[in-house]
Amino acid sequence: MRRLVALLAWFALAPVPAPAQGFDGAGLSDRQTTLVTEVLAEGLASCGELDIAYRFDCFRETTRAAARRVSSNAAYWEVEIALTRISRNLGQWVQDFRDPDAASIRHDGARRTAVSASAIPSLTAATRRLIEDAAGNIRRASGREGTYFEPIADLIEGQTLF
Repeated sequence: MRRLVALLAWFALAPVPAPAQGFDGAGLSDRQTTLVTEVLAEGLASCGELDIAYRFDCFRETTRAAARRVSSNAAYWEVEIALTRISRNLGQWVQDFRDPDAASIRHDGARRTAVSASAIPSLTAATRRLIEDAAGNIRRASGREGTYFEPIADLIEGQTLF
């Protein structure tokens, strides 16, 4: 009996760490959503300054940076997965359809690679589908998540780069 009392007392008095995602376990916040939308908005504006051949690589880096913003917050995993999927697909397409005649350019501190002009129409269509799928996946979040994810989905879906 003494052991049971001691064990119960130990558990009752043991410090309980705060959950990594906040006390409500959600980790959802206006601040986190704003951070992601700011990264996306600034990146989209910057990519819009480039010739379309370089925009695919620029948008890849923008979505990658936005995904990194939420990578440590499990509540935003749907957003992270959707943005990472865009980034990885674009990265592969830029690599596959790289224009060997176009020089890489430096823009906003990063190197940008051009895709070939002949690939732009098909890449544009594929990128639009990819964006629609990502926005749809983000919007499918249930309940409270939808409130926080909607601005992110609106921003990527409303982009005018492609």
